Amino acid sequence: TTLQSERESLAQADVEDNIETVRACGGTVLFGVDATRLKTPEAVGRRKGFDRIIFNFPLVSGGLPKDTPSATSANQALLREIFGNTAAGGLLCPDGELHVTIPRGQPYEQWGLPTLAKLAGLRVKCAIPFDAAAYPGYRSDIPHINGGALTYALVKVGTRAVPTEEVKKRFGGSAKEMNKQRRKKPRKP
Repeated sequence: TTLQSERESLAQADVEDNIETVRACGGTVLFGVDATRLKTPEAVGRRKGFDRIIFNFPLVSGGLPKDTPSATSANQALLREIFGNTAAGGLLCPDGELHVTIPRGQPYEQWGLPTLAKLAGLRVKCAIPFDAAAYPGYRSDIPHINGGALTYALVKVGTRAVPTEEVKKRFGGSAKEMNKQRRKKPRKP
């Protein structure tokens, strides 16, 4: 999805190739989607929530210098809207994740992404260095790629990791048995 119209998007270099690649892989490209107003998967033609929502390098435009208090407030408002909609609505399937990538350092750390997520009802599952290689063809003239940025994987509060098949087999497939083993105290020799 993109906020821009199709015409605005196609005016940018390499966008047409990217759109063709997404469509060739069976994906859908939607234009004019305002993520701050997206509350349900039905709004983009889906019947169920997404496994992953990826929001790389959100930034409010509009000519604001990126390191001013007003720019920080505008970007925090953007994240609050995205996080609130994700936590409250059915945008994510029960075990789905919202991935948000922001550059390391100032002014981005002032945005307080983990705190904003927590206030909206999301929790940080993990934060890993951004890997541009995970997005074939990704290019940027901004020096935030390859370790200069963090990708936060956010999940709804209350979402727990589901034990893998290997763990289930070790405990006879029983979550009760698994928890019982975890509670056992080690014996003294």
